[in-house]
Order: sequence, then C-alpha cells, then structure tokens
Amino acid sequence: KFNKPSTTTSSPVYIKIRVNDQPTEAIVDTGSAISIIKLNFLKTIHHKNFIYKNHTCQTASSTPLNIIGQIKLEIKIKSITTYVTANVATNLITSILLGNDWIISNHVHLFGDQKQLTIPDQHGPLISIPYVEPTYINYPALLIHQITLPPHSQTLVDITCQVNNANNLIFEPYERYISKFIFIPHTLLNVNKNKARILLINVQKLLERGQIEESTSPWSSPIVLVKKKDKTMRFCIDYRQLNAITIKDAFPLPRIDETFDQLSDATYYTKFDFKSGYYQVPLSKEDRPKTAFSTHDNHYQFTVLPQGITNGPATFRRVINHILGPTRWKYALAYIDDVIIYSKTFEEHVLHPNESCT
Repeated sequence: KFNKPSTTTSSPVYIKIRVNDQPTEAIVDTGSAISIIKLNFLKTIHHKNFIYKNHTCQTASSTPLNIIGQIKLEIKIKSITTYVTANVATNLITSILLGNDWIISNHVHLFGDQKQLTIPDQHGPLISIPYVEPTYINYPALLIHQITLPPHSQTLVDITCQVNNANNLIFEPYERYISKFIFIPHTLLNVNKNKARILLINVQKLLERGQIEESTSPWSSPIVLVKKKDKTMRFCIDYRQLNAITIKDAFPLPRIDETFDQLSDATYYTKFDFKSGYYQVPLSKEDRPKTAFSTHDNHYQFTVLPQGITNGPATFRRVINHILGPTRWKYALAYIDDVIIYSKTFEEHVLHPNESCT
C-alpha cells in the first residue's frame, strides 16, 4: 500500500542533516518559500563569505525575520548531497530551515502519518529519513505590539517615580507568639580578620540606623557570612531553630498565574521595590529579644523585622497590601517587596504610581 505524500504539515518537521559537514537538526517547512540559516549557527561552521543584502520577511505567525544576506550551503542527508542558497537571518528560532526551494528542487516528499520523508538517490532507490524531536528551540522574546511614546513621556515617568524617596513607612508592630520559651546558646562564628571586619561594618551600620540595639536576651541565633555572586559577603542570621517553634502565619503569597492573567490587558508598566523593605516594619518590644544574636564583643537584637524570620514574607505582604489598599488588583500588584503598576493608557499610567502609594 502506498500512502500519498503530504504537501503541507501541521507541525514542524525536524530531521538530522549536515550543513557544510556540521551536524545539526533542520526544520523542513513546506509553508516556507525560502530556506533560512541562523547567523549564530553559520558562524560555527566553515563557509565562504555570504552576500550581504538586508531585508525583512514575515513568518506564518507574522513574526518578522531580519534577513541580512544569502549564502550557498552543502546539505548532506545520509549518503545524499544537496545544495541550497539560504537566506541568513539573525533571529531564526532554529539552526536552519529548509523551505520549498530545497524541497521541490530535490523532489522531497513528506509522510506525516509515518513521520518520515523521502529523497531520491541518483545512484539508487529512495532514501527514507525519519523525523526527530528537536533538542531545543530558542524562541526570541518579541513585543506583541509596538508602542511609540509621546516625546514628553520620559520626563513624566521620571517625575512620578520619585515615590521611592518618600519617608519611611510606619506601621503598628506585628506580633507572632512563640509556642514555648527556650534558651539557644551558640558557639560564636570563627572568622579571620577580613570576615571580622565585615561583621563589624555590618553591625555598625545597623546600629547607626537604629535597626538593632544592645540586648540582654537569653536567646541567640548564630551569625553566618554567605558569599554572593560578586564574591562579596552577605551578613545573615540563621533563625532556623527560632522558626521551628514559631506559629506560622497563613497569610497567602501571590500565585504567578493569577498575576500574569491580571497583567495581560495592560499596555504600560512601572516596577519598583521598597528600599530596605523588611527594615521598615518595627518589632514589638516583647518580640525583639527573640531575634538576638552575638558578635565577638557584644549581644544585639533587632528593633525591626529581620531577614530570615519564617513569618517575614507574610508579614511584609500584609504591610504592602495595606499600603496599596483599594488599588490592589485594580492597577497595582505586589510580590514581597516588588510592586508593579499597570495601566491600559499612558494618561492613566502617569497618575497610577502616585495614587497607589498615597
């Protein structure tokens, strides 16, 4: 039984080929009149200079392709050698696409139900080439709609973003009770002179800002120094034992899918975060001793919400919700200390950032 070959395909067809003797995966696309090679892939193979000729064409999904020239390529499939003049694109999602120019000139037939194509061999029978699953596809990030802002827009946006300089926000101290009282002694962190200097600098900054104070608390959580990506050290307190006996706050954190759905109809966006967000939430005097930690020469406790407390994210989200008030889910959303303002028109967006923070 002979199945009639397809002239079109509903999904991308991938096969293994060699381009100028470089192995790769190619899309065979009956919906494309031309063959295209990605510039980044072309740079990895041996090739002659190509003819520069800039122009733009569109894919079936109306995505623009930036064509910068043409080049003649050798395409090998198993024992068969073919040639094609391919357009060179900077933003193709795969290494190479073989279009109808290559398909027709080489009498290629696609059989979708059998997941294979055939190509005639001049020295023998038809050669069957099985479809393969692509190793990866590199989809470019593209704008859905292109927007041109009026000339005065940048100045207006800069002015409305000055809410970052507002005075520190004051809220009622937030309390979460501990189920039982325990004493947690810890051996002091053994550090060299350089790390000791880092500890001293961080503690001094916290003291000067009033974010910690000297303590006589029986509690003590250990200090840890964590290396960041830039190889500098981050000053942290390990509150795992304190967190283990803390009553958990069930205040919900936002769902990413709900957030994306809410933002889908907007056109203009402004994103900002709260400077030292946790440190703007004061602790009640009764809870401060539970946050205590020791250095080599003193004992301290936080006066504000420290990083690493199990209820920190829920507490801070409750604070942010209080700030945003009725603007939440209307044109403002928050994730921990990141806030995004979204609007359908530019005129609305000039007003929304200030309205959401007043």
